[in-house]
Amino acid sequence: MGDFKLSASAEANGVKISDVSANASLNVNNHFAAPQIDTAKPSLLGRAISEVRRAVNPTAYAEEMAAAMKIKADAETSVYNIYRQNMPFLTEKQAFLFANGYVSTPEQALNVFDVFESAERMLPEPDAYPEIAPAMLDGIIEGSRSAYDQELREIWASLLASEIKKPGETSRKTLRILSEMGKEEALVFMKVCSFATYDQSGKPGILFLVEDNRNHTTYNEKAVTHYELCMLESLGLYVINAAFYPPISSEESLVMHLSDKAVRISLSEGEHRFSLPYGAFTEYGCELAAICNVPSAPNLQDIIKRKAEAQGFTFSVIDKAGLEKNY
Repeated sequence: MGDFKLSASAEANGVKISDVSANASLNVNNHFAAPQIDTAKPSLLGRAISEVRRAVNPTAYAEEMAAAMKIKADAETSVYNIYRQNMPFLTEKQAFLFANGYVSTPEQALNVFDVFESAERMLPEPDAYPEIAPAMLDGIIEGSRSAYDQELREIWASLLASEIKKPGETSRKTLRILSEMGKEEALVFMKVCSFATYDQSGKPGILFLVEDNRNHTTYNEKAVTHYELCMLESLGLYVINAAFYPPISSEESLVMHLSDKAVRISLSEGEHRFSLPYGAFTEYGCELAAICNVPSAPNLQDIIKRKAEAQGFTFSVIDKAGLEKNY
């Protein structure tokens, strides 16, 4: 990302651009209506870019903002308008990104705005936007530009909202992996996530992918295939040959959280290890799974129950109210 040198109005960094269809018709003489901009509420994308500029050089940012307000009052112009007037072939969203150093095609610009606007709707306080690290902002814009499928844009939006809420918790490698994913990989990953359990903090833990036959070709009643797991392993999200053997005793049970309940695996006496040879998410798979927050599969509780009882454990369910019931 290049330096932000906005010679006209930096106010363009904090505005929400109107529907691009309003200015779809441009003539060769460059006579077209000035684009309609909603200045009442800054967009998430505009705020994010503005925050980065302020963090990098706060003095220059303050001076530029003061100059921008004067210029706007005197001439009602902006860098965005300059690009629109001098490059009429650019769409409104393209011009906004172009003016801030992000060159995009019309389709890529739509992808970026869809991701940022979706993330804005996920935030509990839409007007309180903390600073996004420059490298992270670049990575998110770069990755979301190529998110042509709705499923991928939803993941990018969730990642952006998560980074705003908890800055620094998403690694650059997770961004890179997500950038390499297509629609098929995204759908497979979310499907596998539906068979994951979580700890009390919400971190993904044990996966329950139980083989349907001895050939290890399908899992969980043909919901997942071995080919799909290999696909996730090649991306760096999953390890097929991983296993867990947590000890369970009369004094120490194993509690796993699903999206709407928790389950407990316990033992009335003695000690025994719970054999869970079902593979595991990598560090980056855990990051992305926590971000996606996929609801548990409807049959996940039954899968866990069958595996626990087959190994001699007691299975119980804890509802959201904390009430526990043996099954």
